[in-house]
Amino acid sequence: MTDACFCARCHKNFHSDYIVRYISDDDVVYTERDYICTYCGYVNSVYEGEEEAKDWCFTFGFGQKHEGHYHIIRGGREQTKKIMFERFGNKWGFQYSSTEAAGVKRYGLKELK
Repeated sequence: MTDACFCARCHKNFHSDYIVRYISDDDVVYTERDYICTYCGYVNSVYEGEEEAKDWCFTFGFGQKHEGHYHIIRGGREQTKKIMFERFGNKWGFQYSSTEAAGVKRYGLKELK
């Protein structure tokens, strides 16, 4: 995605793609966007916010390799979704805020570690 930016170093306006970074510890996930100035190469970081790190539950759909399983990842909502795409591509179903919401006990899902 491309945004219009203002460089803190050379003070020029530029259009740049951005990279989203997630900085996390056990309790909090901080999100920043890095824009690289097309004139001087300076990396301009923009703080986007923070959220509480938590365990997110991901399930797999019918007919998929890991059908009947769930996978837990700790972090922020968007950060963990990105990790799921890195690990499983688009071969997973849904993201839930808890195992209860995912129906782990109700449907007898097994954890995929």
